[in-house]
Amino acid sequence: MPSPRDRRATRALALLVAATLGTGLVAVGAGADPGTTYTTRQFRLPTAAGVTLDATLFVPSTATPEHPAPAVVIGHGFGGSKRDVRADAADLARHGYVVLTPTARGFGASTGQIGLDLPEYDGKDLSATVDYLADQPMVRLDGPGDPRVAVAGASYGGGLALVGASHDDRIDAVAAVITWNSLATALLPNAADPEGGRGEPGVFKQAYAGALFGSGASRPGAEAAACGRFAADVCAAYADVSAGGASPATRALLDRASVASRLGAVRAPTLLIQGEDDTLFPLAEAVRTYQGLRAQGVPVAMVWAQGGHDAPFSTSGESAIRARTRAWFDHYLRGASRSPGPAFSWYERTTGRVGTAPSYPVPGTRTTTFGLAAGGVLSTGPTDPAAVQQLANPPGGEPSAVSSVPGLGGFGGLAGGLLSDPPSQTASWTSAPLTADLNVVGAASLRVHVSSSTGSAVLFAKLYDVGSDGAAQLPSGQVAPLRVTGLAPAGRDVAVTLPTLAHTFGTGHRVRISFVATDRAYLGDRRANVIRIRGTALSGLSVPSAPSPSGGRGLLWAVAVGVLLAAALASLSRVVTVRVRRASAAHVGDADATPIVVRGLTKVYGDGNRAVDDVSFAVERGQIVGLLGPNGSGKTTTLRMALGLITPTAGGVELYGERVRPGAPVLRRFGTFVEGPGLLPHLSGRDNLQLWWRSTGAALVDAHLDEALEVAGLGAAVDKPVRSYSHGMRQRLALAQALLGKPDCLILDEPTNGLDPPQIREMRELIRGYAAEGKTVLLSSHLLSEVEVTCTHAVVMQSGRVIHHGPVSELLALGAQVHISVGAQPLRAAAVLGAVRGVRAVTDVGGGDLVVDAPATMRPVLVRALVEAGLDVVEVSVRSRLEDVFLDLVGATAVGHAVGSGGEG
Repeated sequence: MPSPRDRRATRALALLVAATLGTGLVAVGAGADPGTTYTTRQFRLPTAAGVTLDATLFVPSTATPEHPAPAVVIGHGFGGSKRDVRADAADLARHGYVVLTPTARGFGASTGQIGLDLPEYDGKDLSATVDYLADQPMVRLDGPGDPRVAVAGASYGGGLALVGASHDDRIDAVAAVITWNSLATALLPNAADPEGGRGEPGVFKQAYAGALFGSGASRPGAEAAACGRFAADVCAAYADVSAGGASPATRALLDRASVASRLGAVRAPTLLIQGEDDTLFPLAEAVRTYQGLRAQGVPVAMVWAQGGHDAPFSTSGESAIRARTRAWFDHYLRGASRSPGPAFSWYERTTGRVGTAPSYPVPGTRTTTFGLAAGGVLSTGPTDPAAVQQLANPPGGEPSAVSSVPGLGGFGGLAGGLLSDPPSQTASWTSAPLTADLNVVGAASLRVHVSSSTGSAVLFAKLYDVGSDGAAQLPSGQVAPLRVTGLAPAGRDVAVTLPTLAHTFGTGHRVRISFVATDRAYLGDRRANVIRIRGTALSGLSVPSAPSPSGGRGLLWAVAVGVLLAAALASLSRVVTVRVRRASAAHVGDADATPIVVRGLTKVYGDGNRAVDDVSFAVERGQIVGLLGPNGSGKTTTLRMALGLITPTAGGVELYGERVRPGAPVLRRFGTFVEGPGLLPHLSGRDNLQLWWRSTGAALVDAHLDEALEVAGLGAAVDKPVRSYSHGMRQRLALAQALLGKPDCLILDEPTNGLDPPQIREMRELIRGYAAEGKTVLLSSHLLSEVEVTCTHAVVMQSGRVIHHGPVSELLALGAQVHISVGAQPLRAAAVLGAVRGVRAVTDVGGGDLVVDAPATMRPVLVRALVEAGLDVVEVSVRSRLEDVFLDLVGATAVGHAVGSGGEG
């Protein structure tokens, strides 16, 4: 922590420079909730010799010298800048917080070299920002030079928040999202004995580390130096680990850049939000921080959310993070009495449920144990020490297994497809079908005996979920790397900690434990090696089985006290890329079969909730079918089962005559996105599409990329980073991604969500033109007017059941009304029409116009009755609105739900 003298000097210099540069641009943000406006001031903040940070200060109109407000410093992600967190800052400013957003040294317009959140670099900068806030008259003080301040950030920014809180005791609260506890365990993980307890170096996470280092080394102005804008000691550490080593100096540097080495110094209440879709900083990183802070009595809460470095949070998910962060800061900075949320919450993607608990591990968690038996069987009995399997590490480590792709992570979750384990490099044990759900919330473990021809081994342990159809899923692409030495001559027992998961292995599924010799994401063993693995008599595979999540199911949920939990972001699925497009895709399935047939589809969750109940319908070639229903009616669950993402309890789905399952080849004929785009924010729109297509293994020429980009209609923005896109732009890019390769059928969840009227019209014409070519579309939407003019057919659901299925024209006819203009004497005309048999009601809407509730076929009878009564008939027409019919079908309870903002359905 800087000395008081250093602080005073830095403050004086900061004020002098700010005065010289002036206030910069000033923007006024319109107040949303609670309606507070704010101003912004851009300036440069000196923090150390030769280092000035490009910064923006957000000041709410309610913060004055007479009524000072708490402050928040927000850090950005690696490779980004202050612009990336502007929306977060604006949200907090609208809620009355003074917010400072500095661009970290070495990035953007800030000077200096990238310091990897080391306290002597970025830690010193953070203390300088706190000093600056202490001198602002509108910021609340706890004492001289001590502002009431919190630090928040994601990834690199989250690491800064934690490291900063361990070095500067003026920080009063922390919100850290998808970040690390220890860079050593994150970048050099070793799940053996456990966490490298024997002092063995971990296995370098080369794919992710290389991508991050490359982004810093290739920044503008960095071409002349091999290390770009990295500090020399950071560069030397990277060179060390990338060569397979980890010298004491490198270890010391990684420790200094990690809160793990100084966790005992943290006293600030800490909110941890970690992504379940994250192979860079997996859940275990947050668990270590949580358990350490809890043990020393620091207020701490942990959220496991769907998203992360491999699947960025959606726009709605980001909003939920802001809500939970505000609740945390309101409680600990302002003293708000309402609860800041539960101590632990998680999202279980298999069932779509959210669970909460007063602590982690979840109270009531039990251990289910499997034994490793002969023939590759995981038994319910004891381990058989004679159950030996052998695998080989090929010379040079190639070909290697692929379990995840940086930025895509769980994209490789389906084994046997594009991403799989070479059989000669793999040893596996598989259980019998489970007789009950196994709800894993935590890390499984086991003990095995390992020997090798070289006296050491690098292995990758994986816990697969094998469905009833034999398809194996690797949850979120997570693996446990092991580097084991001291195996000669007879080998030794090794304790293995598997990845931390929130995943339900469903009834009828099987559990599989696999050991693989290679993994492309890691720097493995390049030597030829023969490895033997067998069980030990001491223990088998121990899996933590927690009580089933008792939280709500759906997109957004709240605790009883009304605080919107950040776990809401967890249930917002990333874009579902379920097809693996290849040139032969057109030959998969029966060319003459109906594209989509749903028969008796049923999904019952563990608590007895029947989310989908005996649903049946078909989508024929050339049709545009709209799936309608109020929130919670089962629409999204039905779409997920149609794509093989959720296993039905009963019934099934056939796509082009082929029964669907995870990774089914017929899915190659489908383009999909479900619940929002999962795009990589640091890449351009064009690069996102190219990367996604290349990951399918198909030739780029088959993508028809230019046509997809034309659909997106992004103009020059297609070559700008996606993080600069509006929600509507991201939505259009996601549709373009679904159209890559010209699929035969589209399945779209809320395709017009977030689009403005002209964009909605463009989307409508695109979908119509697509179907006009003989192709098929199944979409869900809450915009009933759009379904009315876009879709040819509709399926209406309520409470998990289909209550109507047929052409939109037939649906409209159910609510048709006859409009008759009679000019004079409307009251007498209404009496005449009301007496006609078959008329249910007559309404005088003014101006001589009457609305008759009667079948459209009665128009001649109605006109005759009026003429015979001596009344003039000016005009007769039949009108119907889908919204009216829909509300009649689903009942009054749908009002305010079906036509709202969409949601879990």
